[in-house]
Amino acid sequence: CDVLILLFTVGLTMLIRREMTIVQAIGIGISVGAVSLLLTMPLDSILWRRLLWPEGEVLLFNLGGRSSEWGTSPWHWYATSALPKAMLTTAILVPLSVLRIPERIAAWQRQRNEKNTTASYSYLDLRIVPFLIPAVCFVGLYSNLPHKEMRFIFPAIPMLNLAAALGMARLHNCAFPAGIKGGDEQKRSGDASVFLFLCGIGCVIVSLVGSSIFLVVSRWNYPGGHALKILQNYVEESKLIDSHNMISVHIDVASAMSGVSLFGQRAAGFTFSKSGYEKENDLGSSSSLQTHTHLLSEKDHVEGFRKVGVAQGYPRIDPRQLRFVTDDAINVLERIS
Repeated sequence: CDVLILLFTVGLTMLIRREMTIVQAIGIGISVGAVSLLLTMPLDSILWRRLLWPEGEVLLFNLGGRSSEWGTSPWHWYATSALPKAMLTTAILVPLSVLRIPERIAAWQRQRNEKNTTASYSYLDLRIVPFLIPAVCFVGLYSNLPHKEMRFIFPAIPMLNLAAALGMARLHNCAFPAGIKGGDEQKRSGDASVFLFLCGIGCVIVSLVGSSIFLVVSRWNYPGGHALKILQNYVEESKLIDSHNMISVHIDVASAMSGVSLFGQRAAGFTFSKSGYEKENDLGSSSSLQTHTHLLSEKDHVEGFRKVGVAQGYPRIDPRQLRFVTDDAINVLERIS
């Protein structure tokens, strides 16, 4: 669904710019859609053991207004939280792909240094607009969906990175104009242009370091999967390995969203049920939970169960200790019997 929405914004932009006709757009959409379904539906159906078009089910789920069942975020969350986290300081360079601010500053300095120099620059550079507008519209459309996750807007990140790269190129060209060599380069470019270029380099370095840190921290992003592994180890160490057919595990929404995948369930070999987003398996009372031998839950206390393990999650940096810290995220509970 993510790519389909991005294709819609890109295709609409191409239609407005008359880079293709409506007939061509329909033909490309039908042919590409048919080939994609023929290649993906059989594999998805085999993996899920039923006739399935995952993107279609997700689309119907969201159009039915049920996405809020997975939690909601404010409409501005992508712009104020997700994109700044995804791009870090390189997001500052994106506006410079359109605004000719560095050129204006360089021209102003040249006019100060050389009284007879005059230059005229447009404030806008629209070359990147055909790539930038579809990405912005894509994020805007997804902002109307109550449930939001950063992964939903991943397809737009490369297009925004392209805009950031153009902004960085603009800073470089203003700091080091082509055709000027030696000491004249510093004189013609001006200290302000060089300073802005160094700030741009700093933005790239900060983003590189930040992304590297996020890569290390990401191993704590899936506590549900870690909790399932803890349960598997507990069953083996507790000599319950011969009773696999009697082990029934209930998974809450937090666990399912954080790493308890279908592949992990099949590898474990237990019987699983889910709660919260499947009405037929929605178990709200503690009495209904008693039919299960184990729970994977964000709750640390459930009547009739005892905690046998916990998976860490919610990583963050402790500024006082200058290290990563985590909290208890998904609990492994066993029925008291």
